[in-house]
Amino acid sequence: MGLLLLQTLITNLHAGLTESKGGFKKAKVASFPRMVARATPEWLVQVMRDMNGAQDLRLIFERTLSASDVKKQQSRLLIPFKKLIRNDFLTPKESLVAAKDEDNNDEDDENIGVGSILVNQRSKKWGLRFKIWKMKKKNSGKGTSIYILNWGWNDVVKGNSLREGDYSSLWSFRCRGELCFALGTG
Repeated sequence: MGLLLLQTLITNLHAGLTESKGGFKKAKVASFPRMVARATPEWLVQVMRDMNGAQDLRLIFERTLSASDVKKQQSRLLIPFKKLIRNDFLTPKESLVAAKDEDNNDEDDENIGVGSILVNQRSKKWGLRFKIWKMKKKNSGKGTSIYILNWGWNDVVKGNSLREGDYSSLWSFRCRGELCFALGTG
């Protein structure tokens, strides 16, 4: 994928546009940012204290987990753009890396997606990959893009005994410049 095309894709994604057969169309994304008045949970305050240097906390996503979110064969958490509470948590460089296409036969597979840390309510940490997936509908040729967390997601599911129907909240923050997520459940 050429650099100019990739930059255009990122610009469109940040503008809330998705690719369709006829070009780009406006994505069904919550207005930017859709703030939710909510106090920071005490467990998250403690997690951030434990991770010296943690800052820039943002609630980005809340919903119940679907069967595919916890299915071992899927091994990823889907984060649809239209379910985002806010989408201003990535740096410009992270946005470019997150959108890098897996199917471009790039031999440098380690640079596909953004390495991140996910921490739970007990301060247990997992290394995951955060990226944008392009999903195309089989018959129409139209598609949409969504965020995912993968490469280790099954360990998160097992370590937190996650099940279909569990309520989850996903927070983003920075620790010494690194992208981190906090997963709240219950």
